[in-house]
Amino acid sequence: MNLTNRIEGETFVGANVQIDGGSAYVKCRFVNCNLVFLGTGPVQMDRSTFEGTCRFSFGGPAANTFNFLKAMCASGQTKMVEEVFQEIRGTASGAETGGGNKVVH
Repeated sequence: MNLTNRIEGETFVGANVQIDGGSAYVKCRFVNCNLVFLGTGPVQMDRSTFEGTCRFSFGGPAANTFNFLKAMCASGQTKMVEEVFQEIRGTASGAETGGGNKVVH
């Protein structure tokens, strides 16, 4: 993972924070923030906390992925989308998913 920007010990309150693009957030505090993920580069959260109402927003390539998964659900392909979430959670197994979902780097 190529992280070029280290942000440590910062507190963000009520902010829109673009989190990707090679940033590592270490021991940061996010309070009532909108975390914007564009899918333009890696991001790392290390011992950071989220308080109040924090949420994600997606733009750029990340929004394309989000909208693709949303369209798959709308077309009745909820099993495939759920398998993606199982992989994210680390609960997927080859037997459950048929080994079909792969993350390509």
